[in-house]
Amino acid sequence: MIESINQMCKEIRSEINYIDCGGCAVFAAFLSQGLEQYGPVGIAVGSDEGVKVTIDEARQGVAKNTPHHWNENGVSFANVVTEFTYKGVKYHIDSKGAQRAKNRTSNGNWPILKGRMTVEEVTGIADCDRGWNWSFNRAQIRPMKALFDRGFKRMFNEGFIPQRRHHEK
Repeated sequence: MIESINQMCKEIRSEINYIDCGGCAVFAAFLSQGLEQYGPVGIAVGSDEGVKVTIDEARQGVAKNTPHHWNENGVSFANVVTEFTYKGVKYHIDSKGAQRAKNRTSNGNWPILKGRMTVEEVTGIADCDRGWNWSFNRAQIRPMKALFDRGFKRMFNEGFIPQRRHHEK
């Protein structure tokens, strides 16, 4: 499965420009939405050096789920990555692919804040047009989504069957 994720990331990275300059939250949102079918997902946030706030502390002060409101509560989004555990190994996944989880991101080597955002939170902030690096052209969001859809369909066809959700029987 990890090889399939890495292949999908490689394809998306080759098609979408400046993912890591304003598009990492969009990437994490789409990836996390797809991976939720296979197990628990968290969103790790790489932030500036010296930031001491935790995601849970910041969340308490966030009135509206926007990058701006998170920033006001001490969170800078230097990089947003998906955290996923597969066969007992925790991975951090960004546009460069899956790597064993560390306390720093692979992209820019930013320290990861304690605590995790939810898939719903990252999806909400990724949908905001303001608060991100302008280098990422948001017109690429639909094509990126189509690439993720194709990648997850290929994974399913390769035999990766989604898990039943807790509430399903």
